[in-house]
Amino acid sequence: MAWGKIDQDDFVRLRRHWPEWVRHATEIEGPLLNFERAVLAPIPAETVAWTIAALESTLARDGPENAAYRLRLRGSLAATDDHETRRLWFDVLNRAYGVRSKVMHGGTNHDVATSMKKLSNNWAGDEEEAARKILELGRLIILGVVRRLGRGQSLEE
Repeated sequence: MAWGKIDQDDFVRLRRHWPEWVRHATEIEGPLLNFERAVLAPIPAETVAWTIAALESTLARDGPENAAYRLRLRGSLAATDDHETRRLWFDVLNRAYGVRSKVMHGGTNHDVATSMKKLSNNWAGDEEEAARKILELGRLIILGVVRRLGRGQSLEE
C-alpha cells in the first residue's frame, strides 16, 4: 500500500459518496470534522486520536457498548478483503484506539507516549510515520465502507 497524503479533495469525495445509512448532513459533519482535526493536529498522538474518533463516530454509531471492538472489526473489514491484512489492521486499530483513549480521556504524557510507542512498534519507524499511516488507514477504511455498502455488502461479515 502506498502511504499518501490526505488533501481537501479527499474530503470533497467523502462528502459526495458518504454511505446512504447516514441520514442527515449533520451526521456527516462530525466524522469529517474529526478527520480535518487529525490532518491539522500539531502532534502525532492527536492525529491518531482524531482519526480514531472519526472512525468510531462512523463505524460504532450503534451505541457505546463494545465500540472499540466494533471499530476494529468493521474497520479492518472495510480496509481490505485479504484475511491476513485484516488481522494486521485489527491489531493496529486496537493499538490506535489505546492512543485515542489516552489522549481523549486525559492520560499522562507518559501514558500517551507509551501508547504511541506500542502503536509504532514493528509497524512504523517513529510516531510521525505511525500517525501518517493511521490517517491513511482511516481514509482507506472510509473509502472501503463506501465501496462495500455500494456493493450491498455488510460491515459485519
